Amino acid sequence: MSRNPSVALTHNPSTASFIFDPNMIVEENGVLGQLVKTNMQLLQKCLVSSNKAIFLAAIENIKNASNNFGPALNKHLPLALQMIRKK
Repeated sequence: MSRNPSVALTHNPSTASFIFDPNMIVEENGVLGQLVKTNMQLLQKCLVSSNKAIFLAAIENIKNASNNFGPALNKHLPLALQMIRKK
């Protein structure tokens, strides 16, 4: 993988494309489950930030996480949505 941030991963033929099966049951201790859990913990910290730009970036990233992780994110959404509603 290139360290140049301007090079998109989609243009790199050596990267594998991951196709997520929406019917797949995600194990909480599996790699995807741990990745989603860690991602959501970090985003939840951003959602309580007093900095408006960080808060808005967290909301945008939750939308991106929904596209990337699919139903694996469902378990974590209720808490994140409550945090957004409180702001």
